[in-house]
Amino acid sequence: MNDRERVVSVISKAETFLILTHLRPDGDAISSSVAMYEFLVSLGKSPENIDVFIPHISTDLFFIDKNSIRTKNCTLEKHDLVIVVDCSDSLRVEGNELLDGISPEQCILIDHHEAPGTPIKTDYSVIDTSAPSCTCIIYREFSKYISAKNGNSFLDLPKTSNSLTNNSISLV
Repeated sequence: MNDRERVVSVISKAETFLILTHLRPDGDAISSSVAMYEFLVSLGKSPENIDVFIPHISTDLFFIDKNSIRTKNCTLEKHDLVIVVDCSDSLRVEGNELLDGISPEQCILIDHHEAPGTPIKTDYSVIDTSAPSCTCIIYREFSKYISAKNGNSFLDLPKTSNSLTNNSISLV
């Protein structure tokens, strides 16, 4: 079983999810978080059971309507699985205190960087340092699975930009 298949297997067994990314999120951090959210929903996971933790969106990303994004409080207690995207260094993860109490089998890491500092403790990772972005990894690796499973691809899913602006995603 390859890394992608292991990650999908772990995801398929979980019911509740927390998606984390790095401090001062850039376009890749936000888009890979939303892409992972869309992937989970495409697998039939309930949107109400998926939390995306992006507490601050830079004014440089002025095209995102921050007023349309619902926010809620987040704790690790209600999540079966934590998925960290676009960040391999645990000290750079926004909400890194949420990583302290989890075991490596409760965490998935997807990134295009090697951890330069304090690596995230995980048993499941997809890291491709040759990829131009984490979003590209999610698209390339996981759209294959969606296509094989139900004939759809990410291109058939609702557009990611709509996920942020139509209240279909809750950022915490």
